Amino acid sequence: MKSIRSFSITFQAILFSFLLLLFCNTAPTQTIDCSGSSKSGNYQVYLDDLSYANVSLSNDGQLQNLMKRLSFKLASNVHALTLESTPIPLTVAYCEGRKPRGEGDFSENLVDALDDNNVILELWGQLDATTQNGSISNRKASICYVLVPVLLDEFKNPHKPGLQFALYPKDANIQSGELINLLEESIELEAFVAVGIGVNLLKNKKYDEAMKYLCKAQIILRQQHTGIAEVKQNALNDYIKQAVHKTVIDARSDPNYTGSLIDLVDENNPCP
Repeated sequence: MKSIRSFSITFQAILFSFLLLLFCNTAPTQTIDCSGSSKSGNYQVYLDDLSYANVSLSNDGQLQNLMKRLSFKLASNVHALTLESTPIPLTVAYCEGRKPRGEGDFSENLVDALDDNNVILELWGQLDATTQNGSISNRKASICYVLVPVLLDEFKNPHKPGLQFALYPKDANIQSGELINLLEESIELEAFVAVGIGVNLLKNKKYDEAMKYLCKAQIILRQQHTGIAEVKQNALNDYIKQAVHKTVIDARSDPNYTGSLIDLVDENNPCP
């Protein structure tokens, strides 16, 4: 009985990941330049436009209301992180008209350019629903996140979790009016920003600062209130664990480093 249950859970996780991949690769407009970006030296988050999975859904009043509320909520969440990001400066660029279709729109050249411009995260949303006999039901929202430094690493080391998806609701019985509350409770955005900053700092040999943000992401993702598919979250947890270990190794191998990582008692578990 235990093996049957384990297979069922695994199948559900794979199916959920497939649905998210399909959902986040159907946006109708290709990626365009973000006019709001600037190479100011700050870390940046790109917040793209939301879209409907099907043009016909744009006439649904409930989805229209959800679109407005979700746009405001995402902007508020990202803006809140910029206020909490000191001493690491973080700004948000609102990319009007930018609606990526999915991972296929992010070539290595584009991701490299984003990384060079200190973009650590790009996110966008899409609304979908079930249409049958003129009736609309099962309204849902998907938030797609590109962890830019992680995705850049993925071109050299395949199978890294550089593209993450969060689907609301996971439970089809939840009404659309509760979607914003679910997003309010989600914590993945803060974790993704911390990962992006941490990996970027590690690349620039700022080991103590990198460890701080990577550990923060690790601690956040140990909690349960995320909309991320379990398979994707586990892959990201593994990636962060490897990045933490690399931070310790690189710091101790750097002749110019004199920080606290040299004296760690347990180098395999440096995070609190």
